[in-house]
Amino acid sequence: MEIVVGIFTWMVNGCYFLCGNYGAAIILFTLLSKIVLLPISVWVQKNSIKMIKMQPEINYMKAQFFGDKDQIAEKQAEIFKREHYNPLASILPLALQFLLLMGVIEAVKAGIGDSGISMDFFGIDLSLVPSREGGLLILSPLVAGLSAWILGAAQNGANVLQKEQSKGNKYGVLAFSVGLSLYLGWFVPVGVALYWTASNLFAVVQLYGLNFAITPRKYIDYEKLGDSRQKLEELEHLGRGGDRKAARALAVRERADYKRFFSVVNKHIVFYSESGGFYKYYRGIIAYLLDNTNIVIHYITSDPEDKIFQLEKEKDHLRAYYIGERRLITMMMKMDADMVVMTMPDLNCFHIKRSYVRDDIEYIYIPHGMDSLNLTMRTGSMNHYDTVFCVGKHQKEEIEKTEAAYGLPKKRLVEWGYCLLDDMKNRYQAALSREENTASLEKAAILIAPSWQQDNIVDSCLEEILDGLKDKPYQVIVRPHPQHVRHRRELMEALRQKYSQWKNVEIQTDFSSDSTVFQADVMITDWSGIAYEYAEKIRMFGGEHDFDEDIIACAMNTSKRYMGSRKRSEALENFTTAIFDSMKRVHGLGKRERLYLRLAVILHDCGKYISMVNIGETSFQIVMATEIIGLSDKEREIVANVVRFNHSRFVYDGQGMGSMSRESFLVVAKLTAILRLANSLDRSHKQKLKSLKASLKENQLILTVDTQEDLTLERGFFESNSDFFQEVFSVEPVLKQRKKF
Repeated sequence: MEIVVGIFTWMVNGCYFLCGNYGAAIILFTLLSKIVLLPISVWVQKNSIKMIKMQPEINYMKAQFFGDKDQIAEKQAEIFKREHYNPLASILPLALQFLLLMGVIEAVKAGIGDSGISMDFFGIDLSLVPSREGGLLILSPLVAGLSAWILGAAQNGANVLQKEQSKGNKYGVLAFSVGLSLYLGWFVPVGVALYWTASNLFAVVQLYGLNFAITPRKYIDYEKLGDSRQKLEELEHLGRGGDRKAARALAVRERADYKRFFSVVNKHIVFYSESGGFYKYYRGIIAYLLDNTNIVIHYITSDPEDKIFQLEKEKDHLRAYYIGERRLITMMMKMDADMVVMTMPDLNCFHIKRSYVRDDIEYIYIPHGMDSLNLTMRTGSMNHYDTVFCVGKHQKEEIEKTEAAYGLPKKRLVEWGYCLLDDMKNRYQAALSREENTASLEKAAILIAPSWQQDNIVDSCLEEILDGLKDKPYQVIVRPHPQHVRHRRELMEALRQKYSQWKNVEIQTDFSSDSTVFQADVMITDWSGIAYEYAEKIRMFGGEHDFDEDIIACAMNTSKRYMGSRKRSEALENFTTAIFDSMKRVHGLGKRERLYLRLAVILHDCGKYISMVNIGETSFQIVMATEIIGLSDKEREIVANVVRFNHSRFVYDGQGMGSMSRESFLVVAKLTAILRLANSLDRSHKQKLKSLKASLKENQLILTVDTQEDLTLERGFFESNSDFFQEVFSVEPVLKQRKKF
């Protein structure tokens, strides 16, 4: 800081010797500092325009995933990365302003102590402090505060970023700025207040000058911005008016239940339910235990309205507790029961962990669906459970084969069936007739049952469907997936209010009853076990399942987790597969090696998420630490090394490649050569090439590309990577550009 103060003092003194007046010197110094920092101001202006330009997309995204904070944060980070936007840029001018202020305070103090400098400015001594002297010097903080108000008002009306903020934000910042200026003007010398005033006024001039030079309206679609903001505000205002008193009462209840739970010692079995609709998956087990044993069942639920609290009043050996999701994290870490039964997958993978207090707890997973665990769950979702109750033989075989493929500890696998299906069949058989079962509905019933998968009905087209059916002679029942109710409760409530005037539309969030499933005449669903079973029954599937695509999907999810560019991966995949296919008679590789190459393309830059310096090594570590269902450990090592050597120098002696066989080493070399060459064709990351045609002629690989873009950068990297390609295959790659107009 002493160096900075020394520079400022030298600059202010230099201005003084030019002007002969210390007040004029401060004003000149302020003007010069604005000029010197103008490039940063221009950068901030452009960054702010970029932010507002992205805002419609962000608003639409927030509306689409309304209530799901995790998804919103992930999507927003993807948008920021794609647009190269730095959200911290707007803080930089403020930080620099305070740095300058501190420097000026010390510079003025130095000027006061210099007998060769006159502090007089139009009869005012700039060294005096208003809080000590009083009198007319009180005007100093008032003028500083007025200048701050002028700047704040100008920013609220003209600053591209500030004027789009809420009124609370605008006037909060304005009040803070004015208050700070009054405070500083009162306790610092008048010379410092003069600097602050001049800085604020110059900032106003600079603001309008930048808006004239870099006009925001040339880049921002304000009509689209207004529409997106309105759509988001409609969702935010729907469902408001929550009772704060009730929320406080709920928090008190949660704390009491938390304390009550841990006051019990020797707990044998604990069930956890994410919401009220999950009891039906446990009902058969709990009913048996209550009827045939004296075991006390402890049932934790994150739904304060769960019907388990009513059942607790009827059963002496049932204890129910309300614990919200946030406090649940701590509770699970401190869990001290013998057994914990859950329907929640991914134990120990995300925020819900195994107990830190006891390591001998048996964790039991109860499926809430009858379909494949491999197809519907994340990789490793069952790895940290001790026991899995399998719906059928298919789930048992999947887990056993996964354990064998990855060398995982064997779980206790219980083939117990599916009590929910048994209950539904019993209730259906109890109905005397179909007419009796639907007697409560006056109109034909349409059941809309979305899944929780990507691009499900709720996220893509639910409102369009309801808008088309709301005034038709049908009873429309929306029965969303429990995860929608759990993570996007605000959206469900907003939809309920939006369609409340149409009595034939019901948004159902209580899943304790299955009567609507029986009553429906037509069901609309998407990626679900029911749709899959129906499609299989009517023989919609032709041929066997392509398991390679499952492996690709797993790799794509991993790439997405590490912010990989899907567009670039698609472009590189087209290039690499074209080169691979054209070189078949040279490389002698088959379908499986082609799959390795596709995986390497998808995962080739995942290491950038961790380090931009050592991309190859970090990418290698990520791939090696990721379980890709369908790949053996040796195959995963091949893919990981291809990803590594795409960025790093190729190791000819195999050092650091473990016990890899000579055959695998050659596969790595061949796939690396292809990936490097393809990577050079999109080195700018702008997907300049419209198409690529690869043909092998004698000892040359001719790559013909169609584009009107400048390929100077790509040609440079192509030539540098051609040497390694030619060394591996003894084939010279040649790039030909064909411009089409």
